[in-house]
Amino acid sequence: MKTNAVTARKSAVLLFGVIGAGFVALDTAGAQQGELPAGPDRELVAHECAACHDLEMVIAAAGASRQAWTDTVDEMVRYGARIDPQDRPRIVEYLSSVLGPTAKKPTAR
Repeated sequence: MKTNAVTARKSAVLLFGVIGAGFVALDTAGAQQGELPAGPDRELVAHECAACHDLEMVIAAAGASRQAWTDTVDEMVRYGARIDPQDRPRIVEYLSSVLGPTAKKPTAR
């Protein structure tokens, strides 16, 4: 009988460890998502960019020129991003003005 109790205790400890690790992983994933700086069309940009990748990728590119952001948006469309043609200039404007060369590089939240 003692062996069953020991086995049950080890199983319970293992289960709680796995559950705890899952919560840590979820918390880390949320923290890595990043948050775009305030600005006109922020929600549009967040929605379109986060449809394919983490927003940290966008934040990491802060400091890029308008041409670099234009090229990046064009590249994302070639990769399959379904950006409405009317939204494209708004997205480039947000990225180049809020995350352009004169922008202070935001930090992850």
